[in-house]
Order: sequence, then structure tokens, then C-alpha cells
Amino acid sequence: MGLSIKKIRKAASRAADKIGEAAAATESAARAAAAKAAEDAANEAKRAAEEVAKQAEAELKRQTEALAEQARIAEEAARKAAEEQARQAIEAAQKAAAELNRQAENLVKEQITSALGSVVANVQDFTEAGQVFVKQIQSEIQNLIELANIDALKRKLLQKAEQLSEEYLKNKIEPIAEAIALTSVPDVKLDLSTTSIKIEVFIYFLLQQDKASDPSTNAIAVLTTDLEQDITKLAPPEVDVQFNFNKDKLEAELRDRIQEKIEKEKNNLIQGFLKSFFSDYFAVFDKILKLIPK
Repeated sequence: MGLSIKKIRKAASRAADKIGEAAAATESAARAAAAKAAEDAANEAKRAAEEVAKQAEAELKRQTEALAEQARIAEEAARKAAEEQARQAIEAAQKAAAELNRQAENLVKEQITSALGSVVANVQDFTEAGQVFVKQIQSEIQNLIELANIDALKRKLLQKAEQLSEEYLKNKIEPIAEAIALTSVPDVKLDLSTTSIKIEVFIYFLLQQDKASDPSTNAIAVLTTDLEQDITKLAPPEVDVQFNFNKDKLEAELRDRIQEKIEKEKNNLIQGFLKSFFSDYFAVFDKILKLIPK
């Protein structure tokens, strides 16, 4: 035989070794492949998990944003509803206030109209001058009725009384002033509260050539008095009447002549005016004020 048993055995042993090596290599490769596959599978699982996590995070974010938007919409709706309720409440309050004001104005108009009607209907209760006063203020008060303003009514009464008082004083004092070559400018200021009346009287004496100038700064002399009295007292009070000169504008002789003339007449003049005022004009005030709201 060409081959000896020994050689055959060696060849077989080598073949077995090769087969073993091949098996070992195959087993190692398989293990490496298995490890690689496991690693790949793990990485894939990780990527899948990360993807799922991302998707879950995105979904959670979407849901959160959706809830936030719903909350914003609900808040906006609530705000608009509150604003609408507030607007409606304000409108209702404004309408109620306007209606209340309208009713109050109508009541004042009715009271002023009633007071004026009562005074006119009983005008014979007043003095002759008082009756003239009522007729003069009647049309002016009618014009004020639509204003429904008690203060405006009082002011108008006072203004008319001031005007008539100044006319009364002018008629009384001007003959005296002319007798001593002077002219006179009376100025009466009245103020009426709920409890008292205040009267200030200024009678300015000017030289004839100065009669068109400002009496308060160009007068050579001024007669003054003032009083404040409770409106329940219709009798004229006693007052102190002052008569003062602007010495820079007068010569001594003329001053003495004026002084003698005015001093003699001043108390009778002012007391006569106050008596007329309280009986003629203040009696009308008293009547009207008792008939209108305070």
C-alpha cells in the first residue's frame, strides 16, 4: 500500500485538527455574528424607544399646547363676558341716573313755576315797589325755569334787586350831589344764603368832569355801610354809615361844604333805603324762598 497506517493516522489527525479549527472558527464567527446581531437589535430597540419617547414628548407637548389654547380661549370668553356685564351695568346705572336727574329737574321746574305763580297771584300782598319788582322778575324767572337751577334763580333775583336798589339810591342821592356840583354812583352788593342776607352799599361821589371814569378809583368821597341779617327778620336794622374823603382830590373849602351836606343826609338816606329794601324787595325774596326747595 502506498500510504502507511501511520501517515494515514497523521493525515486523519491533521484533518481532524483542521475540522476542529474550522468548527472553532465557525463557532467564534457565529458568536461574533450573534453578538453583532444582538448589538444591532439593542441599538434598534434603543432607537425605537427614543423615537417612541420623542413621539410621546411631541404628543404630550401638542396636548399641553392644546389645553393651554383652550384655557386662553375660555379666559378670553370670560373676560369678554365680564366686560359686557360691566358695560351693561354701567349703561343701566347711567340710564337710572339720567332718569333720576330728569325727575329732579322736572320737580325743581314745577316748584319754581308754582312759586312764581303763587307770588304773581298774590302780588297785591306786596308794596307798590314790590309789585313792580315782581313784574320785572316774572319774565326773567320764566326764562330760568328750563335751567332748573335754584342757585341761578337766586342770583337773578339778587341781580335785579341790586339794580333796583342802585336806581333807588341814585334817585335819592343825585339831587343832593348836584347841589354841591358832584355826581353820584351807587353800587349795591347782595348775597343770600339759606339763613341770612348780606348787604354792602357804596355810594361814590365824583366831580362832574369825572363822571364817566371808574368811580372806585376816581371818587373824591365815598359813603359806605354793610350789614348781615337773619332772613327771618324783615325789619331793617340800625347800621353805621361811614363817609370818607379822598383828601388829595379836594380843596379844604369844598371838602367842608360836601362834608356838611352829606353828613346831614347820610343816615336818613341809608335808613330810608334799607326800609324800602326790606319792605319792597326782601319781602318778595322771603316769599319765593319759602316756596322753592332749599
